[in-house]
Amino acid sequence: MIVNAAPTVALTSPTNGAVFLAPAAIQLSANAADSDGTIARVEFLDGTTVVGSVTAAPYTFTYGNVAAGTRSLSARAFDNRGASTLSAAVSVVVNAAPTVDLTSPTNGSVVLAPGSIQLSANASDSDGTIVRVEFLDGTNVIGSVTTAPYNF
Repeated sequence: MIVNAAPTVALTSPTNGAVFLAPAAIQLSANAADSDGTIARVEFLDGTTVVGSVTAAPYTFTYGNVAAGTRSLSARAFDNRGASTLSAAVSVVVNAAPTVDLTSPTNGSVVLAPGSIQLSANASDSDGTIVRVEFLDGTNVIGSVTTAPYNF
């Protein structure tokens, strides 16, 4: 009777706690080995769903267009005799971008010089909180507000 030792596998990228911006492209990488045979394939999983499979080293896959949310990522290696091993999972966060609307001044407003312009904005974040709203003149930050209402 031949005993088949299960392969070993470890997810090496991304690291636990990594944060990505949605829609994310997450580079998945794993190390896999088999002491009494060869690696037939490595699958990459998001929870229990296989999102990619690689049949040769290096075991890497780009998991694309990942929506916002917390993801549990892992890798499963299969050897040439059918044994498999699942790696420890890593938890990553795919963060949705906040939304912001400039509500004042309205497009096309005219201000006589010298004058001051009241800037106002509405901002929200579907999966977190707003920590700062910056007001820009072109690419230059001219003001920053950390609490609502976002006026400058």
